[in-house]
Amino acid sequence: MAKDIEVIYVRGKVLVESETGEISKLVIGSIVTENSKISVAEEALAILKIENHSTHKLEADTEIIIHELPYFYEDSNELEQGSIIELMKGIIFSEVHKKSGTETLKIVSAKTTLGVRGTRFLVSKDEENNLLAVVNEGQVEVSGPEQKQIDFLEKDDSIEILQGKKFQKRQKFNFVKGIDWNVSEKDQKSSFKNLKKIAKEELTKRRQPWTKDPARIEKFKSAWLERKSMWQARIKNLKPSQKLKLRKGLKVKRSHLIREEKLENKFLNKNKKSTLKERFQNRREDIKSRVQDKKSKIKQSVESRRK
Repeated sequence: MAKDIEVIYVRGKVLVESETGEISKLVIGSIVTENSKISVAEEALAILKIENHSTHKLEADTEIIIHELPYFYEDSNELEQGSIIELMKGIIFSEVHKKSGTETLKIVSAKTTLGVRGTRFLVSKDEENNLLAVVNEGQVEVSGPEQKQIDFLEKDDSIEILQGKKFQKRQKFNFVKGIDWNVSEKDQKSSFKNLKKIAKEELTKRRQPWTKDPARIEKFKSAWLERKSMWQARIKNLKPSQKLKLRKGLKVKRSHLIREEKLENKFLNKNKKSTLKERFQNRREDIKSRVQDKKSKIKQSVESRRK
């Protein structure tokens, strides 16, 4: 079964755009569905909760897209599929309550993916497309557009990704001490937005190129594979979510429809171009014929005068 996203707190103007393009104002108690876009205005705030899964706080001037909800096996608390949230801009605080052998949550932004396995963290994306991920508890796997770009963040670790693709060295920064990590808190002592100037100065001053650490990566991957193996043993006899099965079927149908629509448009555009080309050629032949007729008439007229 799928878990709904419920709005548990709103301050200021927060809008949601549904999959069908319908725009409405979010209020406490609103339910957000898959493929919805949430926009938090300046000086606004929104807190979202997914039962038995996670809580998310969206700070002012933030936009996210809920691509996928978490799905659980039928009559079970075991997670079958985690959720996927895309950060378009702004700041999202997330606290993941559910630990699983599959990735509980993915935050995607630009060309970077953060795979979450039970933790408390934040992700920020500025106007220059620079990403910052900071972990307060647990573990986050960060992977970039290139296959070699992979790192793991633990407690108090931060990593900056410039233009969404250039990894910088994973470090522990002083500005992290000023972050209020209470994701459910409505009245923050200090929002990360207020710390951005201090954070940017320290990040710029201490910025160093990232280098791959194969031994460290292997250690984390081995631990994750062991945990995944235990999860696979637990879910062996569980019944898959019927809602997820239906959702996947609808996605396949939709992808087929989109592909057919693209092929149809391509065919129509090709025919349109072909028709235009034919019209142009016909017009050209018509003009050429008229010119020839006119020349012939002039020639006949000249010859008749000579006679």
